[in-house]
Formats: sequence, C-alpha cells, structure tokens
Amino acid sequence: MIIKPKRRGGFKQFSDYLQGKAGNENDNEAVNLVSDSLGLNSINDFCILTSKIAVPKREGKYPLKNPIEHISIRTRAGDILTPEMIQSKIPELLERLGYQDCPWILVQHLKKQKNGAIEPHYHLGICRIDKNGNIPNPKSRDICEELANKFAREFGWKPAFAGANGDRYRQQKDHLARLWEATEKLSPAERLKKFEKAGFTAAHHDKRDELVFLDRYGKPYSLHRIPGIKKQHLKQADITAAFGFTKETISKLPLASRVAKTIRRKNYVRKITRRFTRGVVHALGAVAKVCAGEVPKLRGGSGVAGLWAAYAFLHDTARVPGGVQRGELQPLRTGKLAPKPRIVPRRLKATTGWWVAARMAGVFEAMIAAGFSEAAANLAVDRVVQEEEGRQAAEQRYLDWLQGYSPTRGGVGKAPDNKNGPKAF
Repeated sequence: MIIKPKRRGGFKQFSDYLQGKAGNENDNEAVNLVSDSLGLNSINDFCILTSKIAVPKREGKYPLKNPIEHISIRTRAGDILTPEMIQSKIPELLERLGYQDCPWILVQHLKKQKNGAIEPHYHLGICRIDKNGNIPNPKSRDICEELANKFAREFGWKPAFAGANGDRYRQQKDHLARLWEATEKLSPAERLKKFEKAGFTAAHHDKRDELVFLDRYGKPYSLHRIPGIKKQHLKQADITAAFGFTKETISKLPLASRVAKTIRRKNYVRKITRRFTRGVVHALGAVAKVCAGEVPKLRGGSGVAGLWAAYAFLHDTARVPGGVQRGELQPLRTGKLAPKPRIVPRRLKATTGWWVAARMAGVFEAMIAAGFSEAAANLAVDRVVQEEEGRQAAEQRYLDWLQGYSPTRGGVGKAPDNKNGPKAF
C-alpha cells in the first residue's frame, strides 16, 4: 500500500483532475465519488465551496499558496482496496495529519492494468484550513509513509514504499528499518556487519556524539529518527549499544562529512577523471594548432626561459577576442598585444512570457467557476496583461542597464557605472 501526499494550489485544476477532465480522460475506466465531509455529493461543488473558504487565507501579507492536500492512495498489483476498507482508515489518517476538522473529499478511480484487470486507487483531497481558521502544517510525507505500512499489515498485505522508481531517500530509510527489525536477535558485532554488508557505513555525527550510518551515496541517517524505528521510542544510547559502541568508541569513528567525501570520491572519481582528461586533451590539441607557428619564434630559446616565455604567450593569448585569427597575433617582443577592437553587441530585447495565455484563461475560468460575472473576470484578465507589460518593461530596463544602453546615445555604450543596479529598475 502506498500513500503519497502532495500540496496543490488550484481548485479548478484539482476538480478537473478528480473528474478525469485534466488530460487524464484515457487513464481511468470510471470515476466514482465515495464520500465528502460537506455532504455535497459533487466534486465540482466541493471544490467551489472550499475555494471560497480558502480566499481569506490566500490573501494578505502571508498568503497560503497551496491550500489543498492531495493524497494518492494505491496498492500493489493484485491487492484490491475497496471503498469500505479505505473509509475505515480515513479518520485515523486525518487525525495523524492534523486535518480532522478540515473539509475533505474521497474519489475512486478505476484503472485498467496491463493484464486486463481493473484495479481501484483513491484520491483524498483536503482543504488545509480547519473550522477555526487554523492551518495545520504537519510533515505529511513521513506520517503517510508510516501509516501506509501500518494499514498494509492490518489488511494482510506486504508493506510497500515508493518502489524502484520512487524517491531514493525514502527507500533507504525503509531499508534501514527492515534491517533493524531483521537483525534484532543478532549480536552487536554481527548486526554491524549486516549493516555494512548492506552498504551502510558507521560514522560519528559532525556536531554531536551520535552514531549515524551513511549509504553508498554519502547520505547520513540517524536511526532513531527513521519512522519505522521511531515508533519503538528508542533513545540514541539504545541504538549505540545495539551495535556494541560506547561514547569513547564512537569518538574514535571518522566524522560523517569525511566519510561522505570518501564514498563520493570512490563512486564518482573515475567518471570525473575520464571527463576531465578528455577535456584537457581536447583543449591542448586546440591550443597546439593555434600556437604551432608562434611558440618557436619566442625569445628565450630553450630551457627554463623558453618554458616561461611559452607560458606568458599562452596566458596573454587567452585574452585575445575570438574573431582574431592566428595570423593576426602580435609577437611578445613588443610587450603588449594589439588593442581589442570595439565590438558593439546587438541590443537585447525582453522576452514575452509563454505562460501569459494559459494564465489568462485560467484566471477567467476560475472567476466564472467561483460565481463572478464576465465583466469582473475580464477585469481580472486585464490585470494579468498589465502585470505582464510591467514585467517586460522592467526586464528591458535591466537588460539596457547590463549593456550600458542609452536612448540618448542611440546605442550601446560603455559598461554602466552604477554598481548597485539600474536607477530606473
């Protein structure tokens, strides 16, 4: 069983997604409304009402950007979750998340699998504003992961996490929790060997006298903070003793930051070395072609003086503009290179926001869906256009300042003297 939370901001888009009208028309065989706490029996009516509830919190000095908690609930292939089964777990899920006083809606999607079977999955939508106007702000991801494993065991299924295509950090935490449970009856030394064999390295915390384990990517984990182990209410001293360590022996372990550097160097140094070597060979080949006729002419002959002259030549040549060819290079006997030609770049123009049309359509549809008149919706669309025009004007002033463009001179001049930014921006 997998319970995955995600926060959203658009009620209209969320309503279309639940109804199968947001580009997912062909993904589901059927869409069924299971229940909603407001008793409206309509997905669209629920989203319209909750959007009006969220209006006061979406305005003001600290607006709530994502007022929707969207929780996807699905199972492994072959495990069928009925509406009655998931409804029996909704109260516990809401209470653990702190949303027991918030409006919610539960929708079932029936999806056809590759083997032809039709299996259900569910979408729980919660308005993150309770009846008292407060906004619960829990760490939904860890709670949902813990409850997913708990519900799966209660239904007689195998615990599931994100899977092979999921988040690597969550997979490693689940792996550590299963390792901890599987090695409970082993001795401390054997337990430590099992963790090391699974790819986890023991180290000393950078700031505290604490035992941490690093995975093969150099990511540290404190075992007493992992959801699967945290429910046992273990202290750091209990975890330290479980691996046969004491405060004195932990202090002798290498720091986690040093272990992470070593792990990353072992895993990636070969790739980086190969890339660096290829780049250096390519660059040296290009320099050799450019300087083939000039290095022998340098003063100093051979030996240390010749090497130093070659270095000075290459160092100064790097500052030559790309348009200057090999035959136009000045010899170093003069001590200076030829002055750089003045290149007048083309004036940079502000870009048009590709998102403006979609935003205009979204604002218009949202205003109509919320019950406003077409005149009010058109005024909101006009404000979107005015904001875009102001943004383009500000961007153009900034680009002109970067190039030193002056309308009075009619072109690009020298670099701007104002180091703190454009005066008109």
